[in-house]
Amino acid sequence: MRDTIQIVRAFGDVFRVLLAVSLALEVLSGVLLDLPIAFLGIQGDIASLGPIQGIFGSRTCWASSRSSHC
Repeated sequence: MRDTIQIVRAFGDVFRVLLAVSLALEVLSGVLLDLPIAFLGIQGDIASLGPIQGIFGSRTCWASSRSSHC
């Protein structure tokens, strides 16, 4: 049981870091540089209140489980 708790905490830490990096890159791309980061697929639409994509790829993959283009 103790190992399971440590694994869950480790996954939580990794997801927290990935979320922070995603938001930081969105702010960098959309607000500070105002340029998309093409190789990561980040459009940087955060300044115009557009969708936030981050480093996880297409933002529609998480919302729709029937999407085949992920």
